[in-house]
Amino acid sequence: MKIENKEMLLYSMDKAIDEAKIATQGEDIQEVYYRVGTAVHWIVNCMDRVFECVYFSEEDKKLRFAFHAANNALKHRCDLITLHKKNHGLSFPFTLPFSLGLHYDWADISNVKLQNENQKKLYGELLEGRIITPTFEKAKEVVHFYFDKVIEDETESKSES
Repeated sequence: MKIENKEMLLYSMDKAIDEAKIATQGEDIQEVYYRVGTAVHWIVNCMDRVFECVYFSEEDKKLRFAFHAANNALKHRCDLITLHKKNHGLSFPFTLPFSLGLHYDWADISNVKLQNENQKKLYGELLEGRIITPTFEKAKEVVHFYFDKVIEDETESKSES
């Protein structure tokens, strides 16, 4: 299957992630909320689009579902305050990678009701308590990997014709 607008999708996701990384270096909570939410939206949009075309590894499916939980919480839950929490340094227990300066971690959403409990569980395992920017980088890496596979498949199909 061909993804017609893959360049625009990847551009939008990459730009949203880059802008979120910049926002999470500062103190403006509203800007962080907006940029993190926008990046989550574009990550899920790209993951869903490419998921229709290629097989995801089990690990990458879990990451996709974790981001779905974040996206669904942002879209559907009026009881969600925020997906991020400000952290001014090292706290215990900590997860790798860690930061000694200002950064934002994924917030606990265990009290937020979501329809898909598996997605929420995977959010807790893969995102909660972790620094946001490295998880965005991981998602970006996954999306680009699978989009490249779609491009390879399209190239092979054309050469076989």
